[in-house]
Amino acid sequence: MLQPLIVRNGRAVSVTSDPFARPALVRLGPNGKIYYGWGDSIAIAIHSLDGQQVGGFSLPFAGPGITNRDIAAATEDMDKVFGRALRKSLPERWPAFRNFVVDDEGRIWLGLLAPDRQPTRWTAFNETGTPICSAALPANVDLRLIRGRKAYAVATDDADVPQIRVYSVVGLN
Repeated sequence: MLQPLIVRNGRAVSVTSDPFARPALVRLGPNGKIYYGWGDSIAIAIHSLDGQQVGGFSLPFAGPGITNRDIAAATEDMDKVFGRALRKSLPERWPAFRNFVVDDEGRIWLGLLAPDRQPTRWTAFNETGTPICSAALPANVDLRLIRGRKAYAVATDDADVPQIRVYSVVGLN
């Protein structure tokens, strides 16, 4: 879930998506665990099904800086009022990640953001935050599920048409 951009004008309230927002994501993992990730940093909290925190980690990581080109691209098709509001609320950096998945072994795969359409580095961590492995995927590819030795992703082309991609995961024990 991304934070919305909310604009108030008197009694009127307008809402749109904020392209620079930090996601708050929840994923189900194996053994009845719930994983919560806040994209402002590399931070994952792990909970049991009854809501008790049973683990997690946080690591320092600064997302790429937001450039004038990023701002222009984000506001190009945006209403002037939303564009002004967005410019006033801009953070200095992109979030650390926009998505993460938990595989069937409990490894946490974070898609660490890279600058301006560069490949996304998907890094797998164990539940204590130790990096296990990583792979670079094109910026237009988003992992959605990893089961066994297969990773399933959605790739979009220049017209934003989605396609399913299946990758083999090698080198994990």
